[in-house]
Amino acid sequence: MDNIFDVIQKALELSATILEGMEHIHSKFNAGHYEDVLPLFQDVIQALISIQEAIQPMSIQLPVERLECLADALRVSLDQIALAYEQSNWGLASESMQNQLLPGYLTWKEELARCLGSYIAS
Repeated sequence: MDNIFDVIQKALELSATILEGMEHIHSKFNAGHYEDVLPLFQDVIQALISIQEAIQPMSIQLPVERLECLADALRVSLDQIALAYEQSNWGLASESMQNQLLPGYLTWKEELARCLGSYIAS
């Protein structure tokens, strides 16, 4: 059981770090440093995948339907930003990050905390 609580704690900590990374990417975009953030963007994606893989074994006991829908929306936003990035469409990448990814991530992060909190309470 301690292992599950460790996973939950690390997932919540990583979710906060991801937000910091996204905010940093967005500020770099606003400053015109588009190509500098590619490694950080890749790290953000990998961290999101890591959280999803870590909580997957608990999904039977978690109310994850909304969390999964929100994760799907994040993937769409990330794909849109990646495509804009590949096309060097920095304005679209920055706009998508500000208007879709960041708000969507905040909602996902809140839902993650709610789901994991309900797991701890059970």
